[in-house]
Amino acid sequence: MVVQNVAEADPRGFDLIVIGSPIYEEHPLPSVVNFLVANRDRLSDKDVALFVVCVDYGTAPKEELVHRRGRLASACCRARSSNRGV
Repeated sequence: MVVQNVAEADPRGFDLIVIGSPIYEEHPLPSVVNFLVANRDRLSDKDVALFVVCVDYGTAPKEELVHRRGRLASACCRARSSNRGV
């Protein structure tokens, strides 16, 4: 298995390509979309698996989402810090 940044990836030489992206504001990363468009012909004869990672915040107002995002980032940083001592 080879993991490459989509900005540097070249699909030639691979039979299976797995491409993933987070979803931000209802869209995958522009770099992933650009890669797919630029390599459409090269990918046409390969097995391609796509996945996205997203969170559904429901009907919360945008201001609340920004606040949640900040709390989530803080919680992740605390979790990483506590795992270092394990």
